[in-house]
Amino acid sequence: MFQRPARDAVAFRVPDGEPVTYGELHERAAALAARLRAAGIAAGDRRALGAGRPRVPLPALGVLAARATAAPLNSALTEDGFAFYLEDLAPRVLLLPNEGLAPARAEAAATAVAVLELDGATHAGSDALEEPQPHDVAHLLHTSGTTSRLKP
Repeated sequence: MFQRPARDAVAFRVPDGEPVTYGELHERAAALAARLRAAGIAAGDRRALGAGRPRVPLPALGVLAARATAAPLNSALTEDGFAFYLEDLAPRVLLLPNEGLAPARAEAAATAVAVLELDGATHAGSDALEEPQPHDVAHLLHTSGTTSRLKP
C-alpha cells in the first residue's frame, strides 16, 4: 500500500531554504536519536520539547527514532508554565535550541531536568534504527481539557 520514498526525493521545503530529502531527514533524525540514546534516553522515556515551532520537524522525528515520547511545549510559556509542565511530565530531558528560551532553561535547572541542545552537531546515526513497537507512545499532548486549567 505504501512505498518507501527514494532517499533523494524531496521530503519538504522550508520557507526560504533548501529542500530536505528523505535521505537527509532520515540521517538527521537518526543522528538526533543517537544523541538522545547517548544522553541515556531509552524507548518509552518522556522527552519534553521546548523548541516551539521548528522549521524542520527534526526534534519530533529524532525522538520517534529513539522510540521515546515527545511532549511538545509552547515556547511562549512563562517560567511558571514550564514549571507546571515539567512537574507534570517528569521528562528525562528537555530538548531546546542552543539560544533563547530562558524561562525553560531556568525551570529545567531548578528541577534538575537535563537540557540537550539542538545545536546542529552531527553524531553518527544508524540506518538500522529499531522498529517502533505497538505499545510505544509517540506524543503526549496537553490541552486545557487535559489539566482542567487554562493553558499558561
